Amino acid sequence: MDLACSDLPKLTFLENVETPDIQREKDVENKLIKPFLNDLGYLEDNYIQQLYIEIGNHNHALIPDFVVNPKIAEGHKSAEFIIEAKFSVISKKEFDEYKKQARSYANQLKAKYSVIASKEGIWISSETDDYSRDFIVLSWTQLKNPDNFYNVKKFLGYGNVIKSSAARKRLTDRASEFLMLSDD
Repeated sequence: MDLACSDLPKLTFLENVETPDIQREKDVENKLIKPFLNDLGYLEDNYIQQLYIEIGNHNHALIPDFVVNPKIAEGHKSAEFIIEAKFSVISKKEFDEYKKQARSYANQLKAKYSVIASKEGIWISSETDDYSRDFIVLSWTQLKNPDNFYNVKKFLGYGNVIKSSAARKRLTDRASEFLMLSDD
């Protein structure tokens, strides 16, 4: 079945995959996300991988891949942002499922931002609109552009996560405009 000329929605930048050494989700975590967090100024002490979050009467749990700057107290956990790692995002339906999963983690942790990261790139959304709109979408190649990385670092960089929801809303709206113009 040839789908090349179909009207099926296509995800952004799937053609721009320059990560041939990424063979599984663990590679995304170790070869892309950890260096990305390091470039943003985070040390391994600043995040937890696979944080276990009990839901309800200990019958269910959520386990986000990366919880950045977590604050853990008895019966309460929060974070500046979460990153949900996926090996690859190959369809809109799959992306919607990943988005729903990341949103539930971010809501549970009252995170400022939710990030989905795969071998194709990153999608960043904000709690200002319940993580509905990805205000930054970049491939790993696009992240090498200093202007694009600077824009991401304004939001996710160590010490940069803004506490005020109104200020985050203004910045996320402006970031969307910037990234629509910056294609490199």
